[in-house]
Amino acid sequence: MKVHLTSLTTGTWLVSVFGRCSVIDIFGGKEEVSEAIRIGVVSSIDAQKCTAKVFFEDRDDTVSYDLHIVTAQTMRTKHYWLPDIGETVLCAFLGNGMETGFILGSSYSDVDGVPVGDVSKKGIWFEDGTFIQYDVSEKILTIKNTNPITVIGDVDITGNMNISGNLSVGGTVSAPLFVGTFSGSVVP
Repeated sequence: MKVHLTSLTTGTWLVSVFGRCSVIDIFGGKEEVSEAIRIGVVSSIDAQKCTAKVFFEDRDDTVSYDLHIVTAQTMRTKHYWLPDIGETVLCAFLGNGMETGFILGSSYSDVDGVPVGDVSKKGIWFEDGTFIQYDVSEKILTIKNTNPITVIGDVDITGNMNISGNLSVGGTVSAPLFVGTFSGSVVP
């Protein structure tokens, strides 16, 4: 989905979502946005439909209809990521009230701060301490999990592998071209 913001005149913006347009006026320098764009708090989620209802405290405690949650892709490659209940989100409506709208995303705040303050790091951080982080400048991918990681499928490794811990194998170990030294013990 594409969302376009176009400045029409000073203080007036045109918002286009799925080709449907709404005009947003910013009045008297107060940056008061009309009904097309709102900030609210997720009150419930329908995980099967990838929608959520949003509570708007500044609108007499109104709750939206189910709003579609915007995601990166939905056709062949699919992204699935839902906000948390209680998370503050930015919503866009198509000009017919709160009946048709979208949750565009959320942003960091004083309450919900950034997980890392480094522009060279990209990643996902979970509340239990698990994270997947890539450091662009160092070219290092770090995965930390609080529980074992499960990989389903074959894994090919090209390069060296260092294990600082035990290795448990439930099948056959084969090393047809083993050259080098072995230290440690083999437990049958």
